[in-house]
Amino acid sequence: METVSSKKDVYKHGLAVYAQPFFYGAITRLPFIYFVIHMRFQFDLGWNWIGIYVGAYQATRVVTSLTSLVCPRIAHAVGTCIALAGSVLVIASDSNNQTNIILGTVVVGFGETLAAMQTYLKGQFGSDLASLEHNLKVQYAAVMVGVTVAFSIGGIVYQQFGMNGVAVFGAVMAIGELISLAAYIVLDAQDEVGLLEENQDNTSHNSMSRHSSDEEEDTNDEESNKSDKKQSAHVDQKENHTKDNEAKNSEDNTILKSALNSFSDSGMGANYLSYVLCFTFGMEAVTIGYNLAVSPVYITEVFEQNTTVIGVLLAAGAAFGTLTSILISLSPKGKAVMESWLPSPWNILAALSGISASVLIAAVPVFPIHVVGLLFLMGTNDLAALLLNEMQGTITSTKAYATIGPMGQVIRRSGNVITAITGPILYGILPQLPYIVAGAVTALWTIVLALVIRHRTNDRVNIVKNSEPTVSELFDSTTFTQKEIIARQVKKGQI
Repeated sequence: METVSSKKDVYKHGLAVYAQPFFYGAITRLPFIYFVIHMRFQFDLGWNWIGIYVGAYQATRVVTSLTSLVCPRIAHAVGTCIALAGSVLVIASDSNNQTNIILGTVVVGFGETLAAMQTYLKGQFGSDLASLEHNLKVQYAAVMVGVTVAFSIGGIVYQQFGMNGVAVFGAVMAIGELISLAAYIVLDAQDEVGLLEENQDNTSHNSMSRHSSDEEEDTNDEESNKSDKKQSAHVDQKENHTKDNEAKNSEDNTILKSALNSFSDSGMGANYLSYVLCFTFGMEAVTIGYNLAVSPVYITEVFEQNTTVIGVLLAAGAAFGTLTSILISLSPKGKAVMESWLPSPWNILAALSGISASVLIAAVPVFPIHVVGLLFLMGTNDLAALLLNEMQGTITSTKAYATIGPMGQVIRRSGNVITAITGPILYGILPQLPYIVAGAVTALWTIVLALVIRHRTNDRVNIVKNSEPTVSELFDSTTFTQKEIIARQVKKGQI
């Protein structure tokens, strides 16, 4: 696994993997504590208008994700600044000022900067698949920690200090993210300057070395040329011999293993599996989107609980998701169990199935049962999102990921827009209806995804079956994502 080589790299790694995701997770989840409740009970808005305004909040998240397709750093900086401005607007407004409260909360959604952060990791660790997979998981775990903190503190803050208290909390998180982003950009610029100076020094040194040897080369041209010809013939003979051995020696798969790690820099475009995974982000967002859109008011109206309880429940769900993901995907024992019992992609299908079952349990209008369903829903949702991020980042080259990574988040947030608009409307028809629809949609897409994976598995076997024995042997002994990479390189003639 690729290691961090200097203090600057350690700091950059910490900022991109821990600090920025933590602040982002807190900023973007705080509005769910109060927004629907405040519009329903403070402003006495109907469900249609509530759906439109929550949808507008989710739509601003789509805008930032889309901008990340073109310029991730600018999207990151500008989006967070707008989110900070939204919090400041809420702080400066009276709690009864409907226009300012709604506008300020809606623009907080521009703080949707996860897609930009993922491109930082892809650029830093793209040449090492093991490091990339690990760091994408850790990054999303840091997001979930931020979500847990936001929910656990946000509900209490809203209960005690109202909208202003939550807005101050959000502003502090936005300032923290801006500081961490500025530090990251400065450190990255210093690295680029240092690399440029090192290349210039090497060029100058090589030039001086060539100049100092010119005279000696001139006086020994004839002898040197004879020697060069002999040496060249010897080298050619040795290289040909080596190539013959590599072709015949089925035990030597060093080139193929190197190809796995060089895939990210291959510039290869995305295939249909990458796009299906993008769409899966949208399907995964349906259930959690309905949950965040209607659960606060559902718990308030059906179970007569206050925002402190709502915050605690949502925080418990986020914490459960964080712990589950860390234990299963990041701990050595958990990874061993996962690879043994539910290797990729079956772990993703199992997580999606868990989401579908959990949301139907949460629809039961009995408080203890609803709590159990809510906890497992958020836990399996976080696990599914983490696993999807990991797979998508691994099977996509760095060049293609600049589009595919943000596109996955765009589709995910677009799904949130749909659920934000339709969730309150469905709730107005029947409080349990959003949960039932979400469970059915997720179950249906899980079946579709399983069929796509099966089709792709057969495709890969057909691609690799006529390749060199070394390739076939390596293919049979690798994971799902590694098989995908090998098959694509075989098809392109790169192996």
